[in-house]
Amino acid sequence: MRWTREGNIWIMVELPFITVVPCQINGRAEGWHACCGGRPVPQIAPGYNSREVMDRTEKYYDARIELTSVKGEWRQ
Repeated sequence: MRWTREGNIWIMVELPFITVVPCQINGRAEGWHACCGGRPVPQIAPGYNSREVMDRTEKYYDARIELTSVKGEWRQ
């Protein structure tokens, strides 16, 4: 997956409603967390490195997409 940066927000090119945005972790304003539609995704851990959060975000959504396609196959 590819990401593009607009200001201080990373946007997933394939799914532009998924973003990685700055946040505070333990009172520090240096962290990043994943959002979907502007809301934090609690299943994806925030972190101090934006690339690591983007990687976790990609893995999370890849797994969800794969499970959805498998469910469709089982119903047939």
